Amino acid sequence: MVRHFLMGRSWRSVQLSEARATIHSVTNAPKYVLALEEARRGSEAQRASLGAVRGQAGTTLSTAGLCATFLGGIRAHDHVTTPIVVAVVAFVGVVLLTGWILLPIDKFRTTQDASVIVRWTDEHGASDDTQRQQLALAMTKQYGENAPRIAHRQRAYVAAMIFLAVELAALVIDLWRG
Repeated sequence: MVRHFLMGRSWRSVQLSEARATIHSVTNAPKYVLALEEARRGSEAQRASLGAVRGQAGTTLSTAGLCATFLGGIRAHDHVTTPIVVAVVAFVGVVLLTGWILLPIDKFRTTQDASVIVRWTDEHGASDDTQRQQLALAMTKQYGENAPRIAHRQRAYVAAMIFLAVELAALVIDLWRG
């Protein structure tokens, strides 16, 4: 059995002394720092999630347009077939859903207005601890308000992908029948 020693102290005693030092620094830290950091992480995660779904929606819209252009253009004919109608309806579905995802029409917020923080300090004499507390609470409230908006956009993205698959399948069927 190998024992680890650091300057005459066992490895376990080093770990315990480091843990005590960490606890001591946390208890002497300003109040609400951890809560504010966690609220900021949540806001950043939401911002990244919304950016990702918007990026994917843009790609899906581009793909749907390319499918309609190339496959629909290959099979240009004088009469409208059922697969073409299905493809057009599916394309319109993709456009509407991805357009809704891409347009900033909701009150999606991940930051606080700096003037509110200044007012907390100037008008109400709020301490740093109070400011961190109120900011963490406000950001947590925003997180709760933003969560369903992001979830709706993620579901709309899934629906847009289904419409894209239907569009592509309808265009391929029309081309195959052709």
